[in-house]
Amino acid sequence: MQVTGVGGVPSSGPVAVIANVIAVSGSSETYLTVYPADSSTTPNASDLNANAGENIPNLVIVKLSAASPAGKVDVYNSLGTINIVMDVEGWFQ
Repeated sequence: MQVTGVGGVPSSGPVAVIANVIAVSGSSETYLTVYPADSSTTPNASDLNANAGENIPNLVIVKLSAASPAGKVDVYNSLGTINIVMDVEGWFQ
C-alpha cells in the first residue's frame, strides 16, 4: 500500500505512521502483519487477529519503506482472503 502522498500524508518526510488497520469479512480465521515494503522478510509477529467474517480494527505503528518503493507498507495475511482498510492517524518525520 502506498502511504506517502495519499490522503494528506506528505509525499516526502514521513518515516513511519500510526494507522488504524481494519480486517473486513475474512474467509478464514487469520492474522495480519503490517511491515515496510522494502523488508526482505515478513516479521514473525501479528498486528491484528481476526475470526472468519469478523470486522475488527487495531492501531499499529509501522515504519515506511525507505528504498524503492519508498513510502509503502506491505500487509501479510496468513490464511484465506480478506479486505483491509488502513486509516492513517499520523506520521513521524
